[in-house]
Amino acid sequence: MGHEYFWFGGGMWFMPLIGISILLSILFYIFKRTNSTSEPKESAIEILKKRYAKGEITKNEFEQMRKDII
Repeated sequence: MGHEYFWFGGGMWFMPLIGISILLSILFYIFKRTNSTSEPKESAIEILKKRYAKGEITKNEFEQMRKDII
């Protein structure tokens, strides 16, 4: 009644606990990896300034869009 009792009797609760722990560890790893690789978002005004600097929009368009944002 040594090891057999642990695995087939009182210790059966231990196996689902290990499975849940492994599943939670995998989910934590996936979500942590997803969040750490995301780039910081640019604000709307920064994007607008870059578009103006590249010549994609005129000064009038820039001023109008800036007013719309703020």
